[in-house]
Amino acid sequence: MTLVYVSGALVVGILAGSKLGVLPWPFFIAAGLVLIAGLILRTKPRIIYVFLLAALLVGISRGSTEPVLGPDEHLQALAESTDIEIYGVIADYPEPRGGLTQFRFDLQGYRAERGWVKTSGLLLVRSKPSIPMIDERSPPFFRYGDSLVLKGNLDQPPELEEFDWREYLAREGIHYLMFRPEVEWAGGGEGVRALGWVYRVREELAASLGRSLPEPGASLAQAMLLGIRSSLPAELREDFAKTGTTHLIAISGLHVGILVGLVSLGSAAILGRRGQLYIVIPLLFVWGYAVLTGFSPPVVRAAIMASLYLWAIYLGRQRSGLTALSIAAALMVSLDPGLLEEVSFQLTFVAMVGLLLLGPWFRAGGLRLVSRYWEPGGIPGGIVKFLVEASAISLAVILTTSPIIGFNFQFLSPVGLPATVLALPVLPLVLISSFAVALAGTFSETAGQILAWGTWPWLSWMTGVIRIFAWVPGLKVYVGPAYLYALLFYYATLLISLWLARRMWPRALVQSELPEFPTLRTTAKPTLTTLLRQKRTVFLALVAILAIGVFYVASVQPDERLRVTVLDVGQGESILIQTPDQLTILVDGGPRPDTLVLELGQRLPHWQHSVDLVVLTHPDSDHLSGLTGLLERYDVDHVIQCGAGCNTEGNEADFLSWMALLGRNGLSPLEARAGTRVLLGEDIGLRVLHPPPQPLGGTSADGNNNSVVLRLEYGDISFLFTGDIEAFAESYLVRQDAPLSSDVMTAPHHGSRSSSTPGFIAAVNPQLVLISAGLDNRYGHPHPETLATLSQHVPVDRTLITSEVGAIQVETDGTRLWLTTEK
Repeated sequence: MTLVYVSGALVVGILAGSKLGVLPWPFFIAAGLVLIAGLILRTKPRIIYVFLLAALLVGISRGSTEPVLGPDEHLQALAESTDIEIYGVIADYPEPRGGLTQFRFDLQGYRAERGWVKTSGLLLVRSKPSIPMIDERSPPFFRYGDSLVLKGNLDQPPELEEFDWREYLAREGIHYLMFRPEVEWAGGGEGVRALGWVYRVREELAASLGRSLPEPGASLAQAMLLGIRSSLPAELREDFAKTGTTHLIAISGLHVGILVGLVSLGSAAILGRRGQLYIVIPLLFVWGYAVLTGFSPPVVRAAIMASLYLWAIYLGRQRSGLTALSIAAALMVSLDPGLLEEVSFQLTFVAMVGLLLLGPWFRAGGLRLVSRYWEPGGIPGGIVKFLVEASAISLAVILTTSPIIGFNFQFLSPVGLPATVLALPVLPLVLISSFAVALAGTFSETAGQILAWGTWPWLSWMTGVIRIFAWVPGLKVYVGPAYLYALLFYYATLLISLWLARRMWPRALVQSELPEFPTLRTTAKPTLTTLLRQKRTVFLALVAILAIGVFYVASVQPDERLRVTVLDVGQGESILIQTPDQLTILVDGGPRPDTLVLELGQRLPHWQHSVDLVVLTHPDSDHLSGLTGLLERYDVDHVIQCGAGCNTEGNEADFLSWMALLGRNGLSPLEARAGTRVLLGEDIGLRVLHPPPQPLGGTSADGNNNSVVLRLEYGDISFLFTGDIEAFAESYLVRQDAPLSSDVMTAPHHGSRSSSTPGFIAAVNPQLVLISAGLDNRYGHPHPETLATLSQHVPVDRTLITSEVGAIQVETDGTRLWLTTEK
């Protein structure tokens, strides 16, 4: 344990040095004299104290020389200028963030009056691809190693309430970000080739998961398997945060520690513990995992510590593992003192320590406790044993990491432990099955979608558990600055309790190779009755799983109703139509691809990966941008969109990207013209009422007034979808005596002041008005004057807004209407 104490003294010294700053030389001279005196007195205890003092002094010296975080002078000067022009290389894996792409940019130079000037620095960039990039490349348009010229402004990261994002980025060497710059692609292929290959593999696996799994399962699998969390829905991310289970989706030391423990259990069950060969599988797993995550620094650190943990298990000595972990942590901190401030490093170390010191005790104690009350054998016994061991691993890791989570994020969740215990057992199943889906899907979409049947239940279980616990009120228990003393007291109490337990029971429950418990296995030869009982149990379990699957499939089968859902996509519009003949039509896609695929994933059967018809009413970003990600997830058979009246001004990049994607998928969009009618089944038709063959006013400048207007008819019931038309187009339709009368209407232009004129509303005479608008949007939609106009024709309780009630679904059998809202 001496090396553990020395390593601890080194780390404490580094922490003290970083807080105290540069110390005067007399301090070190006096400390040196103390060291010399200690070495002269050659007694073992004094020599140990000398080593401790030496480690402390070395740590103080190293910590005090750590440079203060701060931006480079060149970057500060550039940040004070406007419309700067810089060049550099994409330095990591570009991740989609809504309609933009985020990446780290290795700055190499900037344009000055005398020409290009070399410099260096790291920036965070969020941008859209330029039009030439869309023309020349296939998605994804941004790739690791791309050389870019950017023009825009440098801004400091915003300060967030519950997370100091600015300080977090500063510790990564990032002090400025660039939002929506003008982009010029100058070539690719820069960077490390091996890392570029890893990123390409990661990209293919992520795309395969997206094509094979519905949302939010696809995003959850991408986060847990590949560390790609950018597409995870905000609501689900918040649920994980509220329940204190973010560690299940954040690939860090905590995540790796839990996985290594569980994979070790599974490996031991398959290979047995003789010869310690079962250590090989988790060792390969953890480093393969590091490769899949693109050698993320937190994961690499966790992989190193996990390897040391496994080495200790191989040797059968917990104390050797603790010593190795302590030395590794001390060396890492010596090389980079800033690691002490990184939450991922803190969680990595304490999670591994928890597995080493507490894991065996909880595992053995749990098995002994269960054996007092239940003595199963065979398959049931194996399941019980796995659940007990998995719960022990969870408890060990959570007890050692929760205080650090509370200290760094200022809150704790009282449901973190039960939520983790219920969700954790499916984590290995999620990872293994997700990897199988991702790998198979890169070769065959059909194969990936078939294997997805084996992944979807585990993802649904995990999201279901988290959402159920997220409903519990009072989930966040906030802690203040005084919590630091409680944290120190907690860890001191934990260590003292463990020390006392070892002194009281020196030979019990302390080996990593724990004894098998006869009460949890069948020691005698199985009898025919036992075998039949086991087979019957397995058979009944399979029948139950099959029955649940059949019930689910039957519950989502179509009936004779037509379903129209105004999706909750924020400040934009997207409408899903599902016919009794299982046809799926999507009108517009809203402003964000991730929001659209999430809405579709929650409303379409998980095995459905196609959309029969997409209608684009006009190319404004709040109707089009979401569609740019649709073709990456779903097969689209037909597209109808605005023609000569399309005005792409202000959103040309998205429209060109959409057209390029259509071309790569072999789709030729049809131009929507008044009079066109699409048959969707018996007694169901979709009629185009607008725009006319020639754009209104003879020009395409007014894109809103040339939006596509549709009328959906089923028996005696009709729906009117109005796009973003304004008063001019409304008046034109009324003068043309268009068949506007409809039972349900979507309010034109999100209920803006420039639409929903009294004459138009009177001509439609709707029973129900649906408005798609985002909460607290900057346009003020829907406008109070518009709501007042609508109230003169439709009762107030029959005007529904997505920002208030969420997604709105209207069902009809051709004679009656049924209304359902999400909230």
